[in-house]
Amino acid sequence: MKIKLSEIPKKVRFTCATFSMMFVLISCSIASQLTDIITKSEPNSDSISIIVSSKTKFNVYRIQEPNRIVIELSSCEYVSDKKDLQVNSQFIKSIRGGQYTDAPVKKSRIIVDLSKPAKYSSKATATEITIDLTAKVTNSKTATPKAKKVETAKTDPAPGNTPVDGQKPAAKKVIKEKTLPIKKIVQKPIKHGELPKDIVTLDFNNADIKDVFQILAIKTGMNIIYSDDVSGNLTIHLENVPFNEAMNLILQMQGLILQQVGSNVIRIMTPATLAKERADAIQVSQVFRLNYSKAVDISGKISSIMSAEGQKVSLQTDERTNSIIVTSTPEGIQAALSLMNKLDVKPEQVVIEAKIVEISIGDTKDIGIDWSLTRDIMNNSNSRISENAQSQTPSQSQVGSFTFGYLRSDIELTARLAAAQSKGRAKILSQPRIATLNNMLAKIVVGGQIPYTQTSIGSGGVSTTSTAFMTVGIQLEVTPTINVDGRITMLVRPNVSNVTRISAIGPETTTKEAETTVLVKNGETIVIGGLITNNERKDASQIPLLGDVPILGQFFKSYHDDKQNTELIIFVTPYIMKD
Repeated sequence: MKIKLSEIPKKVRFTCATFSMMFVLISCSIASQLTDIITKSEPNSDSISIIVSSKTKFNVYRIQEPNRIVIELSSCEYVSDKKDLQVNSQFIKSIRGGQYTDAPVKKSRIIVDLSKPAKYSSKATATEITIDLTAKVTNSKTATPKAKKVETAKTDPAPGNTPVDGQKPAAKKVIKEKTLPIKKIVQKPIKHGELPKDIVTLDFNNADIKDVFQILAIKTGMNIIYSDDVSGNLTIHLENVPFNEAMNLILQMQGLILQQVGSNVIRIMTPATLAKERADAIQVSQVFRLNYSKAVDISGKISSIMSAEGQKVSLQTDERTNSIIVTSTPEGIQAALSLMNKLDVKPEQVVIEAKIVEISIGDTKDIGIDWSLTRDIMNNSNSRISENAQSQTPSQSQVGSFTFGYLRSDIELTARLAAAQSKGRAKILSQPRIATLNNMLAKIVVGGQIPYTQTSIGSGGVSTTSTAFMTVGIQLEVTPTINVDGRITMLVRPNVSNVTRISAIGPETTTKEAETTVLVKNGETIVIGGLITNNERKDASQIPLLGDVPILGQFFKSYHDDKQNTELIIFVTPYIMKD
């Protein structure tokens, strides 16, 4: 028998529709209920079955200290009478459960205390959530050390904020068990603008981002404050990762910004909140006096960096006191101070020790000089070797140009030079030493100044005569740069000039100069050579008395021409000065 909708009275139809809507609303308002917790142990695994009345959203995450797994069920009421279970299976020590929150959303929480590290996995059906625990594969190098037997007082408080009526707390009992001593978290001093680098392990599955920050705060001892608009869920698995890298990764995934406001206090917010706070903040001024850097040199860099970060800042410098006046928000002043502390650091110093030696040709090998550096310099586009000479070029291939080399042994240098000096084959002309700051020019001059007359004609045709001086001799310019690995990069400019003659227009000179960049170790010596001089000497010997007789004395004399080629060698050794 079929009944048409039009044949049903309107009141009956309205009543049925009302009851249907009420049934739907009541069904939706009733939260799921956690009715039972069942554990099962296998030879190589344990499992936990959580029985619920309907499908429930849940999160599972791990806490390493103490070693436990936490299961949170959203929109779920804890109605089971199993609040505290002593399991003592292969992986599970105990299970505690209770109502975590009642408003605005009911949340049930189950805490599983583990007896040893375990790997977990989860799966769910409409009425059951299953957590499987298996052995966790660990690296032998980072295996947990053997624990000692200690006596501990074991208590199992309920995790809920409100105790359940009619239930008495579990009695305390003292047992002997194998456990690891609990390490007390000691907060290390942290510089402003730097996050701690403590190693953390995170394993979250669709967890609330605020719960993740809370766990990170507990692990590292940091105080983490987040704004009201920080929300969302996070799924992440990281093992043995530094805290600063893990935090930066989480912030990047969630689109959040971190702001450090103290040595161990950080704020987390959205970019919109940060922009609003900066726009509404009141600007103040503060004066900072620098120790080593010049205020004019670093103020522009600080202003450019802060402007790129979106901060309003005004910087002024006072050269008399070497100070920077910063006008910005309190956050901007802290950022400017952090940059100043990184830029205004004590500069390192380098001592340049030089030895200028005149030695006979062929004796350089006896001193232990390796001239292989010359080939490297010739192939280096940054090197420059030039010559400006008016004298005739000698026939040797390396005469008139510089050669560069390394000293194979610094220890033997002094002894071998002394031996060459005793034989008359070497002469130390000068041993200057000079100290300079890192990346600053050091200049050594060994020579003199030649005066000459200089005439200039003014605008009225009046000539003026003055005396000018020209520096000649050996000039050595060295600019050292200390690298991170302790090596020293040196820009070397040797210059050797000699006066050939003095004419009416002034002295005429021959000049040899070079420019190259070399990399040496601290205390390693480079050698600059190639300045060869031809010396001719005529020696006369005679028979006493007979050689002094006029005219006839020439028959009792003998003459010997001595030609000697000498080379000017410059030894340059840099030393990093230690505090």
